[in-house]
Amino acid sequence: MANSQRRGFTLIELLVVIAIIAILIGLLMPAVQKAREAANRTQCSNNLKQIALAMHLYENTHKHLPPSRLEQRASWAWLILPFLEQDNLYRKIELGADVAKIDFTPFQVNVPVYYCPSRVRNSLSAASFIQDPG
Repeated sequence: MANSQRRGFTLIELLVVIAIIAILIGLLMPAVQKAREAANRTQCSNNLKQIALAMHLYENTHKHLPPSRLEQRASWAWLILPFLEQDNLYRKIELGADVAKIDFTPFQVNVPVYYCPSRVRNSLSAASFIQDPG
């Protein structure tokens, strides 16, 4: 029996290997998180650039920047939707319609440009752009 070859690992050897892997993962995770946050910052920066470009396009079209509110109902964020490639959403929302007759389905749409992946509350729908004047 003394001459038989040992096959497999002992429990201690397995625990040491698992501990080494856990330490390596622990060292790697902050680097992965840092890279992910850098990508999120880059995406937020790109979104801000898209909003600024949409403001410039609005100004070129209408010869003035969008007002903060239009008829005390629509915000600038709603007014620049056509310049953010969201023209279909812009057309679905009728500004002059009676509040009781408004179809609220478009208000549930998330606009990707107004979304920052680093933000805790990560959705901003068209409902944020329209206010009930009452």
